[in-house]
Amino acid sequence: MQETPRQSATVPRQSPRPARHVQETPRQSSTVPIPFWLLQETPTQSATVPESLQDRRCTCRRLLDYLRLCENRLDTCRRLPDILQRYHDCLVTWRRLPDSLRRCQDSLQDRQGIFKRLLDSLRRCQYHFGSCRRPRHSLRRCQKVFKTGDAPAGDS
Repeated sequence: MQETPRQSATVPRQSPRPARHVQETPRQSSTVPIPFWLLQETPTQSATVPESLQDRRCTCRRLLDYLRLCENRLDTCRRLPDILQRYHDCLVTWRRLPDSLRRCQDSLQDRQGIFKRLLDSLRRCQYHFGSCRRPRHSLRRCQKVFKTGDAPAGDS
């Protein structure tokens, strides 16, 4: 029976003499098998690494470039080149234009509201010759009929 060196070990044989006279000679040693649980290899995670150093450098460079791109997307890395910076500034300005237009439209609406209120107050004064009350609905209808000569659509 043949044993592989991995599965066996050389262990000194105990001599029949007392412990103080232990002799280790090749004639007194024998081969004893090692228990199987000591032979098991622990599982390790492995990865394939390129053989040549140049390939490793390229892989490292590609990974660093990828990380740089990711950082750029998060706006945590380098400044944009001048052309891109100008383009970015134009985009920001263009995006702000609708806000400024909205502000102008709001102010125009406010002016229109003030204008309508002024017209209403003038109408009240015109209808009642100096009184500040708005004419009742029936009085307004009568005034319309008097001016146009036609009856309002609701009256028959």
